[in-house]
Amino acid sequence: MNIDELQLNIGEELATAFLNEYKKMEDFERLLARDLTFHDLKTTVVLNIYEKVENMFLIKKITKLEKMDKSMLISHIFQLLQDINSHEKSWYSNFREEENEMKLDLATNSYYGMVPSEKINLLEAIEKVVENGISNHDFI
Repeated sequence: MNIDELQLNIGEELATAFLNEYKKMEDFERLLARDLTFHDLKTTVVLNIYEKVENMFLIKKITKLEKMDKSMLISHIFQLLQDINSHEKSWYSNFREEENEMKLDLATNSYYGMVPSEKINLLEAIEKVVENGISNHDFI
């Protein structure tokens, strides 16, 4: 099993647990009551679950960061700020592109260039779980 498969399996397990919990929440019921297409509802559910999973990972990461010495922490913060700056420039360039197919290609390339593969794998795993765990009739 390669790293991508492992990440997908872990992502699916986490997504299944979070989806089952999310289906029990009032937020989910309110979402179902909105006048959205199935695609938009699925996207919203995927992003909500992704946020919950990522927050869990962020809490673990912050716990590790708390143990770093000041210079390591500053270095880590500097790297994050550089990443944000790079993303901002990339999105600005994409925004300035003329409306055409190339703009979509640039946005897609930027997405895959900026988002780490483990996060893409997590989103794919969540989407798979949502696809299998929720059918169109749940949203009618």
